[in-house]
Formats: sequence, structure tokens, C-alpha cells
Amino acid sequence: MNGIISGFAPPSGQSTGTLDLSGFGTVPLVRPLPAKSPFDPWLEITLGVHKTANAYTSSLSAAGYKVSKGSRAIAPVIPISPCRAKIRFALTLGHDLGLKYGRMDYREACEMGAACGLGLCPAEVGFILRSLYRRPSPSVSRYLFLAMQPILDPEGRGRILFLEHRRAGQWLVVLTFPADAEFPFFASSQFVFALPD
Repeated sequence: MNGIISGFAPPSGQSTGTLDLSGFGTVPLVRPLPAKSPFDPWLEITLGVHKTANAYTSSLSAAGYKVSKGSRAIAPVIPISPCRAKIRFALTLGHDLGLKYGRMDYREACEMGAACGLGLCPAEVGFILRSLYRRPSPSVSRYLFLAMQPILDPEGRGRILFLEHRRAGQWLVVLTFPADAEFPFFASSQFVFALPD
């Protein structure tokens, strides 16, 4: 088992402004969604800097970052790029994805991102973003959620990585999927998605 949960695959881009979110409630949209991503690149990073996830966590700890117990639990099964490869990302708000008011859950956020032409991030990205995300700024908030395929921990629980800035330091932490699937996200919630080539 590679640790990746099967069956969690947001749909390809849609252009009708509606999303098939049956079972997850109605999500109001700000505008019709284009088939291609309208988002500009926010950041480009290189995958494969380290050969293992444990090497990433060791590097983060040595640099003074905090890695939660849950993040360490899934580190051994997080796929790592075997070679160096560049990937671009978009930084989005729930509002950018189409949420006008109310709340959405994680699956809805990923589906809405897919409808905007955005992709899920490799989980490896969480380690790299943590090393770059040093403090909140006008463009980056206290919480930064990675749109990604949930990863199974040793107990069979799906885990989703996100970054958090606390007074006690900068953390790489996790949500549990689907137990925390109803964790509320709002128009102001920030997500990182992969941009198409």
C-alpha cells in the first residue's frame, strides 16, 4: 500500500459554473467557472530536493520548524519525487474558488479548485512550503491549506497537510480525513493548488 487514499479524485475542469457536490450540500458560486485556470503563478518550487520524507522532516527540525506527530506519522508513506522537477502553484481564497458566503468542506474546496482548472499538490510540497512560509504576511495568512490527495497513516486514517503559524513557532500539521472532512472553510480560507503545465 502506498499510503494514498483511492477514490478521492476531484473532477476535471468545468465551465458551467455548477459543480456536482451531491451529498455535500449546495455551494453558491460567485461567477461561472472557466475551463482553464485564471490564476497567476504564486510560487514555483523544485521537488526531489531530498530523497525521503524523513530527510525533509529532519531538515525542517534542524531549521527550527515544528513538525507535528501526525505529520511524522505519514512521512514514511508520502511519495517523494525520484528526480528534481519544477512545479508551479496558485494561492487562492475560498472566495476565488467561488464561495460567496457560508462555508465549505475540504472535498468541496478541492472540487471547486478542479472546476477552476487547478490541480492537487503532491504531498511532498507540504515540506517545501513549510520551509518557505516563515510568518504571516499581507498575502499569506496564519493557516495555509494544501489541496492534496489524503495520505493514510499507520492506523488507516487519511491525513491532509496544512501549515500553521503559532506563537510557539511555525508548524507542519495535519487534518484527519474523513473524520475532519466537515472542518469548515470559508471565503477567507487560503489554499495552495498546483497549476497545470
